Amino acid sequence: TQTVLWACSGSGSEDGPPLIEVTPGRETGVIGICIYYPEQSPAAVVPYPFAIAGGCTTLRKITLCNAYNGIDLQMVNASVVDGIRGTVLRRGVTALNSTEFAWMRDVRFSNDVWGRARAALSGAAIGPAQRSAVDRFTRRNLVGLELGRLDALAIDGVDVAHARLPVLIRKRPHVKQHQVFGYGGLMHSVARPRMEHGWDPWYYGMHYADLDNVPEAKGRTYRFRHVPVPTRVEPDAFVDVTALPYGAAGDGVVDDTRAISQALVDMGRAGGGTVYLPQGEYRVTAPLTVPSGVELRGPLGHGKIRQYRETCSLAGYSGRGAPDAATAPALLTLMPTSGVRGFNIVFPEQPPDVDNVISYPYAIRGAGRGIWIVDMHILNATYGIDLAAHRCDDHLVRDVWGTALYKGIHVSGGSRNGRLERVAWSYGPWAEAGRLAKSERSSERTRKLAAFHHEHSVHYTFGDCVGQKTWGLVGFYPRYHFHFVEENGRGCRDAEFWLSMHDVARETCLKLDAGGPIDMLGYFGTGSGDKTHNWFETSPAFHGPLHVYGKSIQPKFINHPITAARNAVRFFNECSLTTGRTVSASATAAGSDPRRAVDRDPRTWWEAPADALLDVDLGTETLLNRVSIEGAGRFLQLPLNTVTAELLVSSDGTNFRRATVLYARPGGKHQPVPHSWVDIPILPPVMARHVRLRVADPGADGVIRVAGFDVFGVAPALADGEE
Repeated sequence: TQTVLWACSGSGSEDGPPLIEVTPGRETGVIGICIYYPEQSPAAVVPYPFAIAGGCTTLRKITLCNAYNGIDLQMVNASVVDGIRGTVLRRGVTALNSTEFAWMRDVRFSNDVWGRARAALSGAAIGPAQRSAVDRFTRRNLVGLELGRLDALAIDGVDVAHARLPVLIRKRPHVKQHQVFGYGGLMHSVARPRMEHGWDPWYYGMHYADLDNVPEAKGRTYRFRHVPVPTRVEPDAFVDVTALPYGAAGDGVVDDTRAISQALVDMGRAGGGTVYLPQGEYRVTAPLTVPSGVELRGPLGHGKIRQYRETCSLAGYSGRGAPDAATAPALLTLMPTSGVRGFNIVFPEQPPDVDNVISYPYAIRGAGRGIWIVDMHILNATYGIDLAAHRCDDHLVRDVWGTALYKGIHVSGGSRNGRLERVAWSYGPWAEAGRLAKSERSSERTRKLAAFHHEHSVHYTFGDCVGQKTWGLVGFYPRYHFHFVEENGRGCRDAEFWLSMHDVARETCLKLDAGGPIDMLGYFGTGSGDKTHNWFETSPAFHGPLHVYGKSIQPKFINHPITAARNAVRFFNECSLTTGRTVSASATAAGSDPRRAVDRDPRTWWEAPADALLDVDLGTETLLNRVSIEGAGRFLQLPLNTVTAELLVSSDGTNFRRATVLYARPGGKHQPVPHSWVDIPILPPVMARHVRLRVADPGADGVIRVAGFDVFGVAPALADGEE
């Protein structure tokens, strides 16, 4: 059941204001609505503006019955797009620009929706002739998903029926670009075909990771868990803490500890229910416990709300300066089958100057099975969420943003079958905290906060836990993103980490000291060019296995050999047009084999003397638009070579012409810094059946070592992209 909006304005033009505008930068949301255009005709479709436009928003459970233009995410930063259904006629979702993490999942477009909605809302069915007219229109005009310059977007589950083009990725000249252009992120279960049109060199030398193109991941999927509800949901199982007999003030001045605590105790004794925090700031000076069956609930519908004084916040004054902060009582303790949802947690006495950091205990601690933490913002914690002190089976953490100076989330204690979904940590929430100490903030203090966070913060720690599953865990600028440790003699095991996106770790994104089996299904990682750092590191005690299915790694972050044994770490790269094809070489080193360059195994490589040529017959002419080359340096104790290579193409296998240059030496702003992996577009795309790799400069020792040579393409009919 959804609220239905009848859209009766905007007919005849695409350029007018949207039906609903969500203001970029204000962290708004649209949840649980249906939009229907009663004047739209199946037999003679007319234009309308976008149904929803804006950005930095949460859009969940929305049905677009017959929108001409659906959703325009003008700024995708921190957006959540989840559970979108409908019929769209011209454009489904456009997402053209972002500089921050975002997530999209479960988007389904089909012309069937209009027929059902029209019958239910207008009482008039769409007949066969009208339906045929709608199908003809969308097959000529509909672009289901259009992507532009995007900084870390995870997409999982997009289906577009009856479309001219399900997915289009292209540059729009009127959109202001950064130094690079491209869609940086991850895709899983996304409709094909996908047209990539008019690109500059890829996003920081990275192409999005396509999990759909990894055969070993075929058939695997992540299913989101339903958010639990309190034990009782009837009317008498709901109390407002500001109402009598509790009378919380919510003004940030009066101590509301006793009022909230008593409401929680009473609801627990009654058998469960909801204790509600209306908009306000609730001063809490002692730890609170949420009893079993109870949810402590605020009004917020998503987890990134920096304007804490204008929304709903629990202001923690408990535990200030605790010498044993990591083990001291948390501000909030969740008993089995209890939860928190929809408010901020802030520590108002934490100074913005990290030279004077005050130690506080964990913001939230789980104390049993079935706890949930949903739609929360943890503004400036010393420690974030503790799921390690107690066994917390079946826990759920979803849509949480926060800053944690030392530790974000810690999962251990033997916990089984937990879920972490769409969680983000960085120093940004604290640095950008609305009116919080605005007069005291400065660029210098923000720089020092970033440096402190970079030195100390570990975003996700996994110890003794079994069957942990995650989706869309992200972070920016920590010491480590994921740290797998041994606790209670055990590590994290039988775990799946879906569509993780990690940006700029100080030491390493994935630090693996214990655990396994661990599966990374779709991984996106960027980092600095510091040669002491890498995107993952294993200790001698780590035996795994770690399996990585589909990855996109910034070349700067692949900068020293990977020493992990094959049985400890294994990579499943994407398939390409060269995978398994007929391959030959003009010269090959003794004991080597040119087929090793196209076997998708980065631990094997083709080795050859300088000037050797590698030829691959693709079997049929294809429009080629992308080439990737991976050097063997990742598994050799050798310095990485600076090389220049060329991709040559041919239709007949005899007459070759140059399509593009790979491994350019450092130079112009669009030339990638040479490392062991370069992934670039072929501009313009070229038709060819035969491809040839020519390494013009193999490096200091004059030996060619190619672990991966991959060429990608699209159907020729898609060559022109959109109009």
